[in-house]
Amino acid sequence: MAVIQLVATKPKAKTEPKVTPDERIAVAISELNRKFGKGVVVRGVDQAAIVLDRLPTGSLGLDIGLHGGWLCGHVNVAWASEGVGKNFVACRTIALAQQTGLSAAIICVESSLDPQWYELCVVDVDRLYIAYPLTLEEGMETTVSLVRARCGVVVFDSVVGMSTGAEEEKGLQDDGYSTIPSKAGELIRRLQTALQPERSPKGLDANPSCVLLLNQVREKIGTAPGFDPEYMPGGRGLRHGNHNLVQLRRIGQISVPRHAWTRSKVGELERKAWDEPVGQRIQWKLIHTKFQPQGS
Repeated sequence: MAVIQLVATKPKAKTEPKVTPDERIAVAISELNRKFGKGVVVRGVDQAAIVLDRLPTGSLGLDIGLHGGWLCGHVNVAWASEGVGKNFVACRTIALAQQTGLSAAIICVESSLDPQWYELCVVDVDRLYIAYPLTLEEGMETTVSLVRARCGVVVFDSVVGMSTGAEEEKGLQDDGYSTIPSKAGELIRRLQTALQPERSPKGLDANPSCVLLLNQVREKIGTAPGFDPEYMPGGRGLRHGNHNLVQLRRIGQISVPRHAWTRSKVGELERKAWDEPVGQRIQWKLIHTKFQPQGS
């Protein structure tokens, strides 16, 4: 009599195909595109097509140090004391941008615009957009709106040269802390958001704006001998949020020898000589940059 032995075997589990990390990332990106719009995340091969232009500053030495000039699509800051030439650098940047067909705008805070001075700097005043804000918040809103509209170059002169709305409301006899550092940090954050590439299937932006912020100089009280008392106002956010930080400093003047013949009291001819100043020597220092190795 034959005995048949039955052995129960477990059915083989169906093996699911492995999901690669690239497929998981593609699913996550599709979910982000559905939630925030197309172009929120792009591949590097698409982003590499963006070539950021540089606007010349009008100074050959400064252009060499900046590897071609102010970088478009980012925030550039130039700070110096009075009468050094930061407004002249801004005028030359505007003029050279207009020659390439770009639009330009300037937010005048420190003083009103002098058309004759701008024409001497070869600026086409008829094509220049000029804004005279009443408060710092109004100037910030104007700057961000022009950047979102993709204006070619936007100059803000200067960041800490205007009072805030809170300072305008209180009287001169009222004391209180200044809110300019927090407002300057807010301006940097809003500009960085406004300068982001427009979201499209490839995330490309054809015409990013060039933002140039001019700033003043303050001096610390009680600085030890041997240390530089000058510092840039506006808080840490203004210093770390920019992409190119340039300091301008006057180190001397350019003089031309002159002479003239005059008669003395006794009737003799005398030769008088003097040095006539015709310009000034400016030293620039690249304090902070994000687009080249430090110390280069």
